[in-house]
Amino acid sequence: MEPAGGLGSFQSCHPMSNAKTRRRGFTLVELLATIAIIGLLIGLLLPAVQGARESSRRIACLNKLRQLSLACQNYNTQHAAFPSGGVVRLDSTLTDLQECQLVATSATAGGPPWGVLILPFMDDQPRFDAYDVNGTFARAFGEAASGVGNYSKQFKFNAAFVCPSDTNTASASAGNTNYLACQGGGADPSTPSLRACAAAGSSDRFFFHNGMFYANSKIRAGHVLDGLSNVVLIGESRYAPLIQRDPMPPGIGWDSSLRWYPNGDAAMPLGLCATNRGINSSNTDPMSSNYWYGPDLVSTYGSRHPGGAGFTMADGSTHFFSESIELALYRTLGQRNSKTPKSGF
Repeated sequence: MEPAGGLGSFQSCHPMSNAKTRRRGFTLVELLATIAIIGLLIGLLLPAVQGARESSRRIACLNKLRQLSLACQNYNTQHAAFPSGGVVRLDSTLTDLQECQLVATSATAGGPPWGVLILPFMDDQPRFDAYDVNGTFARAFGEAASGVGNYSKQFKFNAAFVCPSDTNTASASAGNTNYLACQGGGADPSTPSLRACAAAGSSDRFFFHNGMFYANSKIRAGHVLDGLSNVVLIGESRYAPLIQRDPMPPGIGWDSSLRWYPNGDAAMPLGLCATNRGINSSNTDPMSSNYWYGPDLVSTYGSRHPGGAGFTMADGSTHFFSESIELALYRTLGQRNSKTPKSGF
């Protein structure tokens, strides 16, 4: 006897008798919509991630500036004066103007710059000991001049002088620099004088002597009548000629000597800058094919950070100055004795 329902009922329970199993996947429209949503999310998150990375790099940059400032202050504590902007062995018979313009003819005139002088106060005594600080220093990377005894030691990479946001310097293995000591500030000097002069035959290679650093300077805390917290000590630059571009133009390093020159017609205060022209006011790029020294190196601070540049004051405090800072105020911040109120920076 057949079970209730018969054989047909038994067969209806067999899987093979069911309709083919359907597998549902994404349609093309759904797939495209999902990809679009993922792309939108990435587009929204990427700027935030990049912004966070840049914020981290800016903090690291400001910390480097602070460390340089603290080294200068420790130098001041030991030597009763801030380090010289750079030692230059000039003839004692020069006039004030010739001295300001670094008129020199000897290949051995250039001595150590401020960046070398502070090395012992940056926990970098071995690097300092490698130099002959009583010897001669080259001005530019390609300047293997006779008698420049420290040339073989110079132009080596030093992370303390490199901003992590500047790919021109951070990606190179050479001794480039992003930090320039402040030689002073003010408008373009119209009448050459010891306080602010232009190199002979040049209208834009300025030498200011109203700041914290210049050739053979020995500024004491008591000379800073505006107060250490109101005077720029070191600022950020993206305009220094790069060693990887040498010899066009000649690359300079963090340990380049100041640039002296016969008759002063091509002299420049290498390693120094002034609060003269607005922050980031030049769009020139040291990697461009037509870049030359020009006025940018000695008169224009700037950075690869959006909107401004980092600065450290003579008291060790660090600030990020907006590129929209009032120019008149900015110029006085480079001066140690401006006799003007300084606030809001």
